[in-house]
Amino acid sequence: MTDTAKTPRVHGALRDPPSAADMESFSGDPHFMLSLARGLLVLQAFVTNGPKLTVSEAAKVTGLARATARRCLYTLEKVGYVGPEGNAFVLESRFLPLARAYLSSLGPEGSVQVVLDRLRDQIDETCAMGKLDGAQILYTSVARRSHARTMGGTMGLRVPAFCTSMGRILLAQLEPDELEAVLDSFPPVKFTQFTVTDPAEVRACIREAGRNGFSINDQELDLGLRALSVPIHDHRGRVIAALNAGGEASRLSNSLLVGRFLPLLREAAKEISQLIEQV
Repeated sequence: MTDTAKTPRVHGALRDPPSAADMESFSGDPHFMLSLARGLLVLQAFVTNGPKLTVSEAAKVTGLARATARRCLYTLEKVGYVGPEGNAFVLESRFLPLARAYLSSLGPEGSVQVVLDRLRDQIDETCAMGKLDGAQILYTSVARRSHARTMGGTMGLRVPAFCTSMGRILLAQLEPDELEAVLDSFPPVKFTQFTVTDPAEVRACIREAGRNGFSINDQELDLGLRALSVPIHDHRGRVIAALNAGGEASRLSNSLLVGRFLPLLREAAKEISQLIEQV
């Protein structure tokens, strides 16, 4: 059985993102516009492999011939959906209303979940969004990855704020008296041998998260798990939630979290901020 034959369909349409090979199954359909399908295939490549693609990269990702990928990118540039950047192409702002219209139709919760799911697929790790609830972090959205062992749990989960990456991001936004009240209500306790419990060190970690604009939880809540978090802002610039991603410490070094994950989390957090403001 070929991969094309295995591709699931809904009412005659491909349910999963198509490939160049999938399009051959429509070759006998007189109503099927192959050129349009190829152009959409190249746009999809920006979503899954972007944000910047050369002609060669677009051809490799889509399975299209290099000349075909070039024509698709040329056409998309002419109609304003992509723009040149050096020897590559990037999505232009004209593409955003299409994505926002879809996300707005889902409502705030659904649109945020779409962003989380995409981030999870980009980094192949569990992602979550949380808010401060007293001395705890409340998980409001989760996109889980099916590794043997993953970070986090389900929506509605509550975890201590003082020793988690999302918690430190959100605690760093509190006024001094508010922070002291939170820490007094949930005195630091040891969860693993790595948990920071010294009051001065806890406060130093919180201040560091505020200065850096990100925080790393290195096995402090759950032995063997490591996570990175960034803030989510409202339209006034206030931090209203946090976004994190993480998994097994054996796979995720601190340098990997900062070097590869941090830019992607910040981009996703910015998108969620815009969605919260618009929907």
